Amino acid sequence: MSKAKINRRGAFLDIVAEKGRTFYEPIHCQYYDSGNTLQDFSWTNYSGATMQVRMKPTTTLTELVFSTDDGTIELDDEGMLVLYQDAETMDGIRAGQYEYDIYVLGTEDIYAKRSLFYGNFIVETKITT
Repeated sequence: MSKAKINRRGAFLDIVAEKGRTFYEPIHCQYYDSGNTLQDFSWTNYSGATMQVRMKPTTTLTELVFSTDDGTIELDDEGMLVLYQDAETMDGIRAGQYEYDIYVLGTEDIYAKRSLFYGNFIVETKITT
């Protein structure tokens, strides 16, 4: 499980997955409140989340998509965000380094869209299957 501290621009977090294997990554999302106390992120004002994985940010081809709409992202209690892709989907992705970002979608105008994470999405090939 990864832990990430979120700021206003989102947090940088590298994610590593294995080609051809079920991908399951729980991320504990936290932030510092005004008193510098670490708090679990609340999903109360958010209706869902989406993540895109691309070779480069400027590339139009999306290699992987995660979403709360299809169950590949789950926003759980106590600040947990869980990413999931099945082994068949992960087998269709070439090994290599990609880039991603995750946004949460708000329920009100002031929370319309918020950057949560961004970074490298690395797909590794294992020798022994």
